[in-house]
Amino acid sequence: MNIQKTDWKRFSGDFDLLMDEKRRVQVPSSWRPDGAGHEVLLVPVPQGPNDEIYLLGLPPFEQEKVEEQIDRRLDSKEISNKQANSLRRLFFSKGQTVRLDTAGRMCIPEKLADAAGLKRDIAAVGIGRRFEIWDKDLRNLQETVDGELEIDAISDFRL
Repeated sequence: MNIQKTDWKRFSGDFDLLMDEKRRVQVPSSWRPDGAGHEVLLVPVPQGPNDEIYLLGLPPFEQEKVEEQIDRRLDSKEISNKQANSLRRLFFSKGQTVRLDTAGRMCIPEKLADAAGLKRDIAAVGIGRRFEIWDKDLRNLQETVDGELEIDAISDFRL
């Protein structure tokens, strides 16, 4: 299936969701394209207040941009071969592609759910062309950190 950029909607909003015993999560309807079978890459990313792991969701058009950005930064010598290979492994070896079912759910692979500490209560956070999936408690901690940074960020961005 050739998925175009227009198939996926902009990811905005912060949603409290439940993950069932089979690790299925309902993707917010405002995010998902119509129909089943659409894919997204879930990548475990360390961040959080104590380098906890959240899952970064990348639709296909964003995956291509990540590859291009790594190549561009490598070509311009902004990053070394070792750093580029490490980033590629993070995104394309540790990351796993999941497919939406007919009900608009994605099944989070066990390895990724365990790495991110996902249990039942999770948070899905839209960040434009990408989204994040957090353990709900860790997301609450991250919101505190974000709140402290937002004032400076808005000021620097001159909104």
